[in-house]
Amino acid sequence: MWRSFFDALDVDVVVSPPTNKSIVKRGTELGENELCLPVKIFFGHVAALDGTVDFIFVPRVVSVERRELTCPKFLGLPDMTRVLGFTTPILAPTIDMRRGRRDFVAQAWKVARTLGAPHTRIPGAIQTGLRAHERWERDMLDGKPLRVPHAEPEGGRRLRIGVAGHPYNIYDPQISMDLIKRLAGRGIDVVTPEMVSHGEIRSAVADIPKALFWTYEKEVLGAAKHWVDNGLVDGVIYMLSFACGPDSFVQVLIEDAVRSAVKPVPLLSLVIDEHSGEAGFVTRLEAFLDMLQRREAVLA
Repeated sequence: MWRSFFDALDVDVVVSPPTNKSIVKRGTELGENELCLPVKIFFGHVAALDGTVDFIFVPRVVSVERRELTCPKFLGLPDMTRVLGFTTPILAPTIDMRRGRRDFVAQAWKVARTLGAPHTRIPGAIQTGLRAHERWERDMLDGKPLRVPHAEPEGGRRLRIGVAGHPYNIYDPQISMDLIKRLAGRGIDVVTPEMVSHGEIRSAVADIPKALFWTYEKEVLGAAKHWVDNGLVDGVIYMLSFACGPDSFVQVLIEDAVRSAVKPVPLLSLVIDEHSGEAGFVTRLEAFLDMLQRREAVLA
């Protein structure tokens, strides 16, 4: 959405490089020990851009749905970034959908005017960004799992695994140690929370005694419950960040969901931080996949 918005304004967009060991190291040096790994890595990405661009875009994402909030660290991300002493100005609109669509449009206008965009181009740029986001959501809901071309399953039937977690974790090859590609490369179909509609998520979490007020955690839990309650996956892998309170809370709910389902499925929880090693990660993943294949053979 934002990339399309800036492109429509004729603003040059510079994206920080893919996460690598140097970015992780720099972010870890900048961040406090109590912060979760994604925030530390975010600081590393800001450091990679600092001094090379006119602005660094760090929106304050307060809410993306009415009556709900995002992660507390998302709310304070611009402030935490500013106190680290970067030289490049931070461009930080406040995104709070509790205030309605009109406020969102007003924030987009402020960003465009700060960048010197002419008034005549701003309404069209906002619509271009929103349409791009809508297309992306439709594409993710097409029902097609993530696959590696020509990768064949090791056993008979092709397994399907739901990878639950925040997109900035599960889609980052460095953070996730290329989890999705590892699975798909073995002929396993992979589905993620972005492939579950908002309606399906709301329906899946409707029986939770107390409504979750963190949107991103609701999406992760709702996706996992949707997969398990409807028998759509053979197993679930939940990737969560060490030192993330909401993630830990949701972990308990996901564990309960997979145990109490009509047809329970195996669950693997992978906790990541800057000290996570590939050897231990691969060993746990291999053991989990071996268990799934043995379970499939018994049930066949």
